Amino acid sequence: ELIALNADLIVTAAYGQYVPTKLLKAPTYKAINVHASLLPKYRGAAPIHYAVMNGDDVTGVTIMYMEKEMDAGNIISQREIPITSDDDTGSLFEKLSLLGRDLLMDTLPAIFAGENASIKQNADEVSFSPMISKEQEKINWEKTALEIFNHVRALRPAPGAYTLLNEERFKIWDT
Repeated sequence: ELIALNADLIVTAAYGQYVPTKLLKAPTYKAINVHASLLPKYRGAAPIHYAVMNGDDVTGVTIMYMEKEMDAGNIISQREIPITSDDDTGSLFEKLSLLGRDLLMDTLPAIFAGENASIKQNADEVSFSPMISKEQEKINWEKTALEIFNHVRALRPAPGAYTLLNEERFKIWDT
């Protein structure tokens, strides 16, 4: 049905699924994705979580052409923002949503005019951000105070960090 529409462009954001190659190549201007990281860093489902968890100083948004491989297409444009100690995944999601909107609006005219350049991602710099597992939610008390601080805010508001207290799951919301 989408191919039959003869779309000029397909845009996805926070989609997290593979799109069939036939569909990616059908639009006049192809298919692009708005991704919440500075690719090639943090390809995958949870880039904001990992940026906070790893204590990164900056993050951002990348607009890139979609390919069969997850988040591997050529980069069209990027914009970065700082990560402050007050940020958590929820606040960054909001900031990056607005940044992505603005970057998309700034990028689309060049795509439609055929004036945009794109660059291939450096394979040596690729890192991944898979979905957060239940095991990752548990706080490791052998980590440093800064690592625990980053862990808790990376998992806030969801899925949440926890520890065991009297063998019961106890959520830690802030540190």
